[in-house]
Amino acid sequence: MKNLGKILLMTAIIISCKSEKNPAPGGSCEEPFDITVSNIMPANCDAEDGSFEWTTNPTKNIASMTVGGQSVTVSSTVADLAAGIYELVLVAEDGCESTVNITIPSESGLTASLDQINATDCDVDNGSVSLSASGGTEPYTYDVDGSTNQTGSFEGLTFGDYTATIIDNNGCAATVNFNIDASVSFSTDVEPLIQNNCAVSGCHVSGTGRVVLADYNDIQSNANNIRQRVSTGVMPPQNSGYDLTQQQRDDIVCWVDAGAKNN
Repeated sequence: MKNLGKILLMTAIIISCKSEKNPAPGGSCEEPFDITVSNIMPANCDAEDGSFEWTTNPTKNIASMTVGGQSVTVSSTVADLAAGIYELVLVAEDGCESTVNITIPSESGLTASLDQINATDCDVDNGSVSLSASGGTEPYTYDVDGSTNQTGSFEGLTFGDYTATIIDNNGCAATVNFNIDASVSFSTDVEPLIQNNCAVSGCHVSGTGRVVLADYNDIQSNANNIRQRVSTGVMPPQNSGYDLTQQQRDDIVCWVDAGAKNN
């Protein structure tokens, strides 16, 4: 009965929240959808026994899903979770994608929060994150990739995926998964360079027999090849009348190395 009360309360809280729904890159999404999360079960201290359930509105056939950045088998029930914050990403068969964050609380009451994330520059590791905690028993110890402190602030981070662990004075733990992006943006920095110097008449456009670089899907699927050709100076060709500065080349390389995201 104690757990039933928690389930009902958490269902009432979460059902009023909307997930972030996004068209798939390239605009192929036919019908955006929301994710509703319910039946959140807290995890016991130092155990991976938390769980939650999800549904979509409207109903969708889900092709793939990730939980906390990890690809998992598609299932409407997600179990074996430690206390922490998890990003649920669902991709439907029609190309639509939706995202929602779920907090699995600890039976001890310890809850982790992700307060702020700052992207890193490409030429120096200066990304940062600020974490906080509540509940449980103070003081809290924060750990990000083996670096620990009691402030929850971490600097000097490169781009990539991280897991932060917060431990209270009784040894109970909660986790937060987060990503540090590179400061280079596809829409602002990379796409204009490709469109103005590579996807031009006689080169990477339709009808030339070459790889077409018309949009994000084209560029992302050829990202590694673009990186190699840009970094070695053969793209754009020297006799084409187009050129990139070294900084522009470095930006494209950095964007690819950071995951070639549609940011």
